[in-house]
Amino acid sequence: MNVVQLPQGMALVPLTPVLYERYEGSNGTYPGFDLLSEPVYRLGMKLSQRGAVAYVEAEFFGNSGGQDAIVWHHGAVVMQPLHSFDGQAPPPGVAPAASNSRRYPLLSDQ
Repeated sequence: MNVVQLPQGMALVPLTPVLYERYEGSNGTYPGFDLLSEPVYRLGMKLSQRGAVAYVEAEFFGNSGGQDAIVWHHGAVVMQPLHSFDGQAPPPGVAPAASNSRRYPLLSDQ
């Protein structure tokens, strides 16, 4: 698993093709997400025992696309899945990826 250390005690774990294949679920993906398989969902829950974990998907081509996000902490979902796509408004003043940083400013236990 590739871990990219970020400032303020944060880290980024890219969902690489190798990691995706390792955690790919045979039953498809979590509702509303393109790549969030059940095994990746369970991994997020497990890792969140040590601190907040955000799973973010974003796909854009030109000005068209969307983003999805979910946050776990202490083994539970603390931010229900948010989805934003062309033609659909996200919650007022919030895009899914940006909302993670608003609710969990550093996504760390500092």
